[in-house]
Amino acid sequence: MDQRLPYELWRQICLLLSRQDLSVFMAINNACYRISAPLYYESLTIKFWNTQSLQAVVSEIAETGLGRRFMSHAKKLRLICLPQPAQDAPDEDWRSQHWATEFIYSPPPASMPMNTFLEPHILGSSSVPELKIISARYAVFKDRNWDPVTSLIARLAHLEGLDFVMQNDFPGSLQQAIDQYHPACRINIWWRQGVGYSAPTLRQRLATNQVRLREEHEFDFDVLRLQGLSNLAISTISQWGSPESDFDDLDEMFPFVFMAPNLKHLVIQQNTDADTRTPIAMLKEEWRNLATTYRPTQIACLESITLSTKHERLLLRLTSAFDLSLLKSLDIDEYADAAVLAQLAPAFPRLERLLIQANPIARPDPDVYADIPEVLTAIKAFVPLKHLCLRGLRSVTSLMYILESHGPSLRGLILQPTLRARPRSGRDTGYKYPEVTASDITPLAKNCPNLEELRLQLKRSRGSREECEAYKALGGFRALHSLVLDLHYDPRRRPVLQAPSSRETDLDILRETFANAAMDETLAGAIWNLISTSQASRRLRNLRLVPFGAHPFPYPETHLLAGFARSLLLCVSSERGPLSIEEVGKEARDAWREEQKANRDEDFQLPERLDRLCRELWPAGSKDDWVTGWNSFPLEVEDA
Repeated sequence: MDQRLPYELWRQICLLLSRQDLSVFMAINNACYRISAPLYYESLTIKFWNTQSLQAVVSEIAETGLGRRFMSHAKKLRLICLPQPAQDAPDEDWRSQHWATEFIYSPPPASMPMNTFLEPHILGSSSVPELKIISARYAVFKDRNWDPVTSLIARLAHLEGLDFVMQNDFPGSLQQAIDQYHPACRINIWWRQGVGYSAPTLRQRLATNQVRLREEHEFDFDVLRLQGLSNLAISTISQWGSPESDFDDLDEMFPFVFMAPNLKHLVIQQNTDADTRTPIAMLKEEWRNLATTYRPTQIACLESITLSTKHERLLLRLTSAFDLSLLKSLDIDEYADAAVLAQLAPAFPRLERLLIQANPIARPDPDVYADIPEVLTAIKAFVPLKHLCLRGLRSVTSLMYILESHGPSLRGLILQPTLRARPRSGRDTGYKYPEVTASDITPLAKNCPNLEELRLQLKRSRGSREECEAYKALGGFRALHSLVLDLHYDPRRRPVLQAPSSRETDLDILRETFANAAMDETLAGAIWNLISTSQASRRLRNLRLVPFGAHPFPYPETHLLAGFARSLLLCVSSERGPLSIEEVGKEARDAWREEQKANRDEDFQLPERLDRLCRELWPAGSKDDWVTGWNSFPLEVEDA
């Protein structure tokens, strides 16, 4: 190690290293250890499923434990409660692995820094459409024994951030420990909290009637006073039967939510299990009485709101009751009335990022290829945006219409394919996304002259001339530096009905599908070359290729597709820098394949028809058969 280099330079070098490389660097000598240890031990993630497993991990974070160095270096603590793993080998459960964390938990996109708009799509495994079905949801900590956590919080010397990742209310004991030992600690709570049941006098009132709140309602009112409360998810409480009515939502709790001094990100989720022992009229009365005592005033200055329930009317009322004019990011994933969204738009004059689902809940439409006009009008009603994510948009015409307003200002655009279907439409199956061609991409690039980050979908056609022209047209985005291409390998015209497991796909369709799905470094490099050499500015630095399309195919065809459809990341550090190619998400793909097999009683055996087809596509060479020797099919570059 060159001792003459300044400490900060060595620290910047360490920041570029992977965790594995950092551990090697740390072991070189004492100087390397002093520089790298604070980075290596900066984040502490604890995964558990009961008190015993929690205590086992926490006990190692002690003076004589293996994790003792976290005591002096850890700044970020992430608590994740997992479902109960297999009893025979809990350590082998893939959910306990480091790579699986993003499938268990990831922050809402609206809450992430503006300069990371496309980053999860570039680097993450969970951005692959197929892999979203992996069952890895975080769970309820049923024991509710918080003593190990409070003792850990007391031992950590420099705690600056806490992620609370479990289906529990944030309890008063943790609030007190944070307030005592780390009052400035930033707290992120992503599971919907029962704030509505936390009015201080509610328990006393219920006790007089010999009624108790449910055990899971642990949220402590004083959590809203914590200086470090930064991200909060809350459950709405509505009278059963008409959740979007103006008169039966518990609006009265929100003035106290907005009293949280440093609250930046609010997630509004629906409470699907309202406590019937506490009628909403009682809750409203408690919060109104509390307001006469506290007289709450707005302190919070929100940066983002995520609406993951059809409560757009509630959000509209919040815009009238509170100042949300400084909001920068808005995510609306569920809603019933698109016309209300258009009314919302004027309340957010400084909005920079909008993420929105293009399909309203409970809105049927016989035309499965068209988008809802009111949705398009609502999106255009917002101020010109810097970042826009459209989930499940269906037509190129709709995209062009939206970009008439937002295209010139956009720095980032994400078109996200979804499987969400419209109600009462048996034909509305498969992936929804605008199916663009080269002739569509050219005007898109002209409408978005400042676009730096882009995710969109292309239909593969075995490397045909038309497909190559589409890659070349992407070079027309002159400012583009990061691109995610979802490559749809199913050659059939949408919509495609999902086949039952007993039905076999036609071999001619499978032949084209397997050829389209096969992704390796050779094909990835050829796609990169077509795009980058067509970009006059040569600004492209990152390209993520994501083959997808397995949803309508039966098992075991999906098992083979998961093996062929490798997702690759291509990067260069500068215009003349070397091109690096690496696979992303292999562990997740393997887990998906294993989960597919585990869901079936019989042992996996490849049907003879599929084996013959693969032998036809990849005849055996001198060394390998198709299982280990398959490769991609070349692009028709010479004809492009």
